[in-house]
Amino acid sequence: MKINFEYHDVAASDVLENYTQSKVNHLIKRSDRITGVDVYFKVNDASQTQDRMVAGIRVELPGTTLFAESINNEFQKSVAESTDELLVQLEKYKAKSSNH
Repeated sequence: MKINFEYHDVAASDVLENYTQSKVNHLIKRSDRITGVDVYFKVNDASQTQDRMVAGIRVELPGTTLFAESINNEFQKSVAESTDELLVQLEKYKAKSSNH
């Protein structure tokens, strides 16, 4: 599955994309129903010195979209927090789907 990456006021990075790909692959292994993934990176207010790196991840599933965003001092930490939140959302989605 292709992951769409967007960069807002940030230079594209193969290292960051590879790291994110590995985290998202963990999500994909948890559900074969994921149809698409969009990831964006941006830097908040440049005058701030801490917690400016934003990573947002949107996961498309049949009938719903899951989303998580995290702000941290490093993109990798933001990605990790976002994917952790998405794992929780994905488990809730799976539980709800299996009850129907």
